[in-house]
Amino acid sequence: MKRILVFCDGTGQDGLIVPDGPTEFEKIRNGGITGEFSQGALKTLHVVASQPELYRDSVEQTLTAVSNILRLSRAVKQVADDGTTRQIVYYQSGVGTEADFMGDMDWKTSPLQQAYGVIVASKIRNTYAFVAQNFEEGDEIFLFGFSRGAYTARKVAGLIDKIGLLQPEELGIFFNIWKELIDKKSVTPPSGTRFPTIKCLGVFDTVGSVKNTIDVLEIKDNSLPNCVNLALHAVSLHENREKFLPTLFNPATHADKLVEVWFPGAHSDVGGSYDRHELADISLFWMAGEIKKRSLFALDYKFIERSKQMNPDDWGTSQPHNAWYESSYIVRQAVGHKTRLESSQISDKIQFHESWKHSPLFHALLHSKYMIAPDKLPFTVTNYAPMNQFEIDCRSRWKDNIGDPQAGMKDNVGILLPRTGLEARFAIPYITFTNKSTLPAAPQGLWYAWLSDPSKTDSDNARVPIFLYEVYMYTVLTTDNNDDEMVIIAWDVSKHEKKRVTKSGARYIWKIDYDSATESMIFSGQSKRTVTATLKELSVE
Repeated sequence: MKRILVFCDGTGQDGLIVPDGPTEFEKIRNGGITGEFSQGALKTLHVVASQPELYRDSVEQTLTAVSNILRLSRAVKQVADDGTTRQIVYYQSGVGTEADFMGDMDWKTSPLQQAYGVIVASKIRNTYAFVAQNFEEGDEIFLFGFSRGAYTARKVAGLIDKIGLLQPEELGIFFNIWKELIDKKSVTPPSGTRFPTIKCLGVFDTVGSVKNTIDVLEIKDNSLPNCVNLALHAVSLHENREKFLPTLFNPATHADKLVEVWFPGAHSDVGGSYDRHELADISLFWMAGEIKKRSLFALDYKFIERSKQMNPDDWGTSQPHNAWYESSYIVRQAVGHKTRLESSQISDKIQFHESWKHSPLFHALLHSKYMIAPDKLPFTVTNYAPMNQFEIDCRSRWKDNIGDPQAGMKDNVGILLPRTGLEARFAIPYITFTNKSTLPAAPQGLWYAWLSDPSKTDSDNARVPIFLYEVYMYTVLTTDNNDDEMVIIAWDVSKHEKKRVTKSGARYIWKIDYDSATESMIFSGQSKRTVTATLKELSVE
């Protein structure tokens, strides 16, 4: 007997080409790259409160962080705790991740194709074929997925329930059977077809029904197949793109084997893939805890907890992303906007996660357009899902940095995005005049400032919010035509690092004031032009 565990990742997610070293990701994150960047190009590193907005455009493809599906798949032990049962993992990258030898995405897979998910069919076929090829009588099957990967996992479960698993030598007729299902014809599987049970179907925020593919393959999208013993579904409360409405399970059928819990955060807050991932940690710990309490299969739970966000916000208080707002103009027009409250999927009948009690209220949301909040629901939430022991334990250690933050990568090469060695919490930009200024005493960490309105006129002041962030970042600002330079100082326990940003052609910023009442920097500008600067290599003193 062996265990077959399938993990289908979300749109644009490929765990094999996630940046796995400082040569790429940390250079971008820490400003240690050479080249000219406009304000627009740096938009992908724009910081919202303590979390970066990662815009889903071509630039973001190189910055996408790991999903919960990748983290869960890499935590599976090769051999179960009994010392004999093998655990075979199949990780499948998401829709829109076709890439060349250098990991560059296929230009033919456009953002709109990703938004509509019209190429998910091949993912379903590939996953089914893998399970059919490797299954032997007595094996246990587990299917997991995120986003359209969740849709893939659920369709595969439906296929196994409907037509069984073909014998490997019969897979040549699989596409004929597939076409008969598409044409809504009756299908008779060949003799010898296996009809196994699926021990667990675990999914994060299922999205998948698009265009004319609703209930495709004669499988109801919201159905829970009879062959599934247990279904776990983590659903997003804050997602607000109409084309990303969730495909929920029908609670009227098999309610006894369904656990569907709603979590704060947008689609990728719940399923993971943002650089800052406290909200994704909460849903991941829930999923892992549900697996643990039922002893479904062997996971490295220390590894899962070790992969959590370093220096996190208080448990449950992190800002949810406004996914519609963060999309490009073209994608906004394509996907539309609709909250899940507007779609009537959020009601007093669903199960809320305990962290909803701590989610920011509406007035505290940084981008509230088309968003919901705890104080904007038309009912009082009383139906909270009980927390499992693993997530209770993780919550009790929420602020602890568990062991060596690099240990996960040392033990599992390429598993996660690298942690920067600098764990300062704030960044403060200063203008220093060469050989004329003394830097002030080091504050408690590092501030980061973002010029939110580069279109200010010569006489205007641009007010710049000050945001917390865990790592050393940079801001592209220069002074007038003197030998002035922007210097950002980041202090750590044993060192400080200095970033110099030089001018590029014109006069830009000549004065910075700090308003402690509003926690804002006031930049007095001398130019209407977009700020552009050459970023030089990081120097450490």
